[in-house]
Amino acid sequence: MSGAYDSSSLLLPDVIAQHGRWRAGRAALVCGDQHRSWAEFDAATCRVANGLATLGLGRGARLAVLMGNSAEMVEVLFGAARAGVSVVPINLSVTDAAVAAMLADCGAAAIVASGACRKARRFSRTCSSPRRGSRQRSTCRPARRNASAAK
Repeated sequence: MSGAYDSSSLLLPDVIAQHGRWRAGRAALVCGDQHRSWAEFDAATCRVANGLATLGLGRGARLAVLMGNSAEMVEVLFGAARAGVSVVPINLSVTDAAVAAMLADCGAAAIVASGACRKARRFSRTCSSPRRGSRQRSTCRPARRNASAAK
């Protein structure tokens, strides 16, 4: 194939960054009336990855996610992947006791919750804390658009 590249060694963050450059203005994510272009999605996942690193979360850390289906949830999931953080999705329809048990069992260092998720406030102390001074180096930057790329 002419113009092809070897994609066998690409990781998910590489693919998102490439699409952020090559298809910057095209739709990457549509969730109801929420739309994100590839450039916006790339930037949002970088913000999440950098935020997690600032909290001291890096490879091997666990992040509990209490969010409904939304564009923001997808950004958190892919941003965590960029940071090497494992996501523990928590079902919003279970009882408070079940949420507490899941959080206690999963070893999450932090919780990300949507503003509408009031359950998270009750369980925020359940998470183990990252070690003080354990800030991870944040290295994720949104891709710059390739000027020669076709729209």
